[in-house]
Amino acid sequence: MAKYQYSYSGSSPYRGSRSGVPKWIFIVIAMVIVGGAISILLWLGDDIDTGDEIQEEEVVAENVETEPATNAEVKKPTNIIQKQSNPSHLNMCKEAELLFAQDDFPSASKLAEQILSEIDENDKLWERVSIVLSKANTKILLTDVPSPRKKIYTVVSGDSLSKIAHKFNTTIEAIQDGNGLSKSSSIINIGQSFSIYKGEWNIKVSKSRYRLYLYDGEKLFKVYKVGIGIQNRTPVGNFVVSVKQKEPDWYDRKNRVKYKYGDPQNVLGTRWMSLKPIEGTDTGLTGYGIHGTADPSSVGKNSSKGCMRMLNEEVDELYSIIPLRTKVTIIE
Repeated sequence: MAKYQYSYSGSSPYRGSRSGVPKWIFIVIAMVIVGGAISILLWLGDDIDTGDEIQEEEVVAENVETEPATNAEVKKPTNIIQKQSNPSHLNMCKEAELLFAQDDFPSASKLAEQILSEIDENDKLWERVSIVLSKANTKILLTDVPSPRKKIYTVVSGDSLSKIAHKFNTTIEAIQDGNGLSKSSSIINIGQSFSIYKGEWNIKVSKSRYRLYLYDGEKLFKVYKVGIGIQNRTPVGNFVVSVKQKEPDWYDRKNRVKYKYGDPQNVLGTRWMSLKPIEGTDTGLTGYGIHGTADPSSVGKNSSKGCMRMLNEEVDELYSIIPLRTKVTIIE
């Protein structure tokens, strides 16, 4: 068979390539490789901190230190691992919630208390149950709901609301709220009867969990969320509530300026409770307290210069519950 012969008189598209592959294909491949490399470098560059970005972060940190701590830091990690809940405890929690919805606050409180005695704080159900407990106990304390925990007291000659409050380790506000009395008058009459909750109040604050626990004796009564000091400025130790003040003014010591209550620059919110160190705690730890805030978003974070911040409506409530000399223990 004769060999097939092919001839072409024009310029060959394969010229310049010994392998027979067109030169333009090599050019295209090279362009693709170079373009891809540039794209990868640009993409990586988005994740690389430049000197300017680092400098900007340092400036923000300095501002947090010099401002009156109204800007909250990001919540620090607590390394708390939550545990799965027992199904039986979940059912008990649902029952407690149902009892609360049916206005059976004493039964809801008792069941929630039982659940919390059987689980620890790392249980995923703990916070949900503590909410039921807190709400039920608040209803018992600050309304006229009947409860075995309350005592009936009849006014005698020489009594005043302040004397009765001191006798029962409570506050005038708690007596008024618990008996439907007007807060515009403190007048009481001989023979008048009051239903009063006598609590053995004490407080524990956990910095790592951003929680304030109100106890009646050894029993957990209510849980609140708090903001604490930036840069670990909230001290640990034992204290007592030494001063209580409604609608407080705030004195900015650094700038020597006094901000009246209601001023946007006043960081104390609606209530102030000053803490005095006791029981071997450094007596130099002064100026700390529990107060409200004009910035609700700062609660639950490192947000203050060392004090414990609460939502205004919650610090109002706590203020109405605890009397002077209530012990406060702050732990990590």
